[in-house]
Formats: sequence, C-alpha cells, structure tokens
Amino acid sequence: MTPPRLVVAGTVGAGKSTFVHTASAGSAIHTERLATDSTAQIKTTTTVAIDFAQISLGNRQVCQVYGLPGQDRFDFMRDMVMPTASACLVLIAAHRPDTFPSTQALLNSLQQRERQAHQRQGALRLILGLTHTDCPAALTAEHIRAKLNLTTDTASLPILTVDPRCSISVRQVLTAIVELVI
Repeated sequence: MTPPRLVVAGTVGAGKSTFVHTASAGSAIHTERLATDSTAQIKTTTTVAIDFAQISLGNRQVCQVYGLPGQDRFDFMRDMVMPTASACLVLIAAHRPDTFPSTQALLNSLQQRERQAHQRQGALRLILGLTHTDCPAALTAEHIRAKLNLTTDTASLPILTVDPRCSISVRQVLTAIVELVI
C-alpha cells in the first residue's frame, strides 16, 4: 500500500520548509537557494524545487511529505506532485494579511484540483494550517476565514494551528491529517 502523501503549500514565508524539516527531524531533502527576487525582503533563502521527507508516525504508519515553493513562478511543481497527493496542508501566516489574496488564489486552484481528483480517484483533502499565531499582529481563525472569503463550499475546511518549528505541534498536525485521509 502506498503511504499517504501530504503536500504542504502556501505563500512565501508561511513555514513550509520549516514544517518539512521539523517533521523529518532534520533528514529532509531541501532545495533551498539564496533568494534573488522580492522574496529576499522576507527571508534570505527560498525553496526552488521541492522539499521531501518520509516520516514514521508510529504503529508502522509512514507518511510522505512534500513541501512546495511559495512563488508563483514555481507553480509547475504543483502539477508534478498534486496528482498523487492524499491531502494538501495550506499554511497561512496568520500575521501577514497581505498574503491572503495569494492564499485565496492558491485555495481556488486547489479546490478545482480537488473536484477533478474526486471525479477521477477519490477526494483530495484540503486542510488549512495557521502559522505565526504567536506574532503580535496574528489574526484569529475566524478573522482569516472572513478575510479569505471562505464560502459554504470551503467553510468546512479544517483549520489547524501549527508551529512549524515545534516537533510536537508538527507531529500532532501530521497525525490528524493522516487520520483524515485513511
């Protein structure tokens, strides 16, 4: 049986690479390079291809985790990974409402994929993950739902809070997602 495949998506700086790195206890494959575009204003490095880790969650349960780049110019990576995904965790930096329009566009694209996947092979689960909730300007889940204009189609999307730097938090989210897709 193929292990569940989780794709971690989101805008630049939402915590995707950190999530994969923390989940793997440092053994993930990363494609971080020096940021040379506007990303450099947010962070010094950026993912240019994909992050990958195979993680044991206990009880012989294994999960494959793929972290996608956050820049629009790397959208083609989504096309390569999403067809085999069981779930997609969309990380949202709760303290950066300026990224919400890009997050909304990503969600729209993923929901279209979800509908297509459901018709072909079964549902792709979408889950929202709030990061940076410890920052002073962080918005609540309710505010983020409103800002992202989550309609009745998307109102049922689970929202989990995760600290991508904390292994306990990451493991709890991974376990919850695997339980959703099995």
